[in-house]
Amino acid sequence: MKNNKVVYLHRRKNTDIFYIGSGVIKRAYDIKGRTKAWRKKALLRRSQPLQFSSTWVNKYFICDYSIQIIATNLSKENSLELEQFIIKEASEKYSLANKHHILI
Repeated sequence: MKNNKVVYLHRRKNTDIFYIGSGVIKRAYDIKGRTKAWRKKALLRRSQPLQFSSTWVNKYFICDYSIQIIATNLSKENSLELEQFIIKEASEKYSLANKHHILI
């Protein structure tokens, strides 16, 4: 069994946690496939679109979050268990984009 999973937090620049996730390290930094709720919390609309941009995200939005890796070298099962625990605990204090992912 591979122990290549991580658990990570996405925080607004004001330090509020808005997303807790697990997966391979690349997923923590990837904005593709994120939900509308995640995008509303992570991206700020530019007042003026950039004239030249390689992606639609950079053209119309400013990424307004930081990434914190909180655990590494986990099995898939351990990463999902830790993710669920942290979501449950953090959802009491923060407005999470994925608070509906609580399974336990």
